Amino acid sequence: MRCRTGRCYYALDKCASQKIDNEYLNVQEELEDLVLEILPFCDLFKENNTNAFDHCQYGLLRRIFLIKRCLTNFILIAPPHNSCCLSEDKRRDLNLFLHSFLINISGGIGNLAWIWFYQRKIYEKENIENFKYNVNLFGNEFSEYLEQKIIKKCQEYKKWCGRRELNPHGVAPTAT
Repeated sequence: MRCRTGRCYYALDKCASQKIDNEYLNVQEELEDLVLEILPFCDLFKENNTNAFDHCQYGLLRRIFLIKRCLTNFILIAPPHNSCCLSEDKRRDLNLFLHSFLINISGGIGNLAWIWFYQRKIYEKENIENFKYNVNLFGNEFSEYLEQKIIKKCQEYKKWCGRRELNPHGVAPTAT
């Protein structure tokens, strides 16, 4: 199918469309479960470590909510079963939500690093002003403060997040 603008938009077959719908529901459920797993940590941080709490509550959990909303908006604006061309406004909205999705994925990773920084009291060993650009789960300087299993997990995702390593704070602020 061809739109007036000359851009094509193809509908998926029914099986592929249903698979995307099912995966969307699975991801939404997993994100809800993740929130429920993170909440008790936020409560602990609130009492013991306000900086870690801020990055957990106002950073990580907020970003998970925004990621969930982005995924919902993807499905609402361009459902997999749709065979109609999207309007210019809808394409712009999709672009906006895709950008928000990527920023919040990156920012959530940053929030995790900052939670670790404050919870492990790395600020007692490193001057925060000098070290703040090294607070990066994928960075070499920060890896000396991570446990081996976390380093191994980060290595699995390093290629995917490689662009983030070049400028971990250039995409979006990681806190509130």
